[in-house]
Amino acid sequence: MNVAEAILLKIDHALTLKDQKKLKMVIEETISELEAIDSDRRNSYINYLIGYCWYLHPDRQYSNRVENEVEKALLSAINQVGNFAKAWLYLGHNAYDFANYNMALKRFMNVDSDQLPPYLKLKTQEMIVCCKIHLEGLAACLSDLEKFVFLCEQYEPEDLWPQELARLINEKHKHLDKLKKKYLKKIAQQIDIAGNFGIWFCELIEGKH
Repeated sequence: MNVAEAILLKIDHALTLKDQKKLKMVIEETISELEAIDSDRRNSYINYLIGYCWYLHPDRQYSNRVENEVEKALLSAINQVGNFAKAWLYLGHNAYDFANYNMALKRFMNVDSDQLPPYLKLKTQEMIVCCKIHLEGLAACLSDLEKFVFLCEQYEPEDLWPQELARLINEKHKHLDKLKKKYLKKIAQQIDIAGNFGIWFCELIEGKH
């Protein structure tokens, strides 16, 4: 097992911790280990791991310092390897989480999906649709949503877990007219089938969640 694999296992274990103080401690210890690597040996993947750790830091959404560290490390990885897919992906998530949807969309669009496992390919496309919904409204994005569902149908159900998309649809479907809501219900049925979700998305539109 190499250093990077050992660190990823350590992070995965830390994420199971319910104690946020312990999680913070493990994340910061891991970052210190990574930053201790000599700069001439710190390749793009090490910089990505530093940024990924900062992204998982419990204080990220409350601390400008943590947010800036995410950006700094992930941009360093991209400066070394311009098409580093996971670095672009988490830069996109970081911008999205702070409601910078224009920047998030540009970053998600820069992700080279061919580098990613199936579940992250679908997550990237989900987040592109979510950014567009924020920027243009749900009614204007129904065709984008339908294209996303068509893509999902090409993958295994376990690769699909569109929580953010579900949250947005639940929040914004109430503003659709009858015709567009009927169109959305059809798309919701397709999402439920693609992900083996039962009637999760259909119930969102029925107002049962």
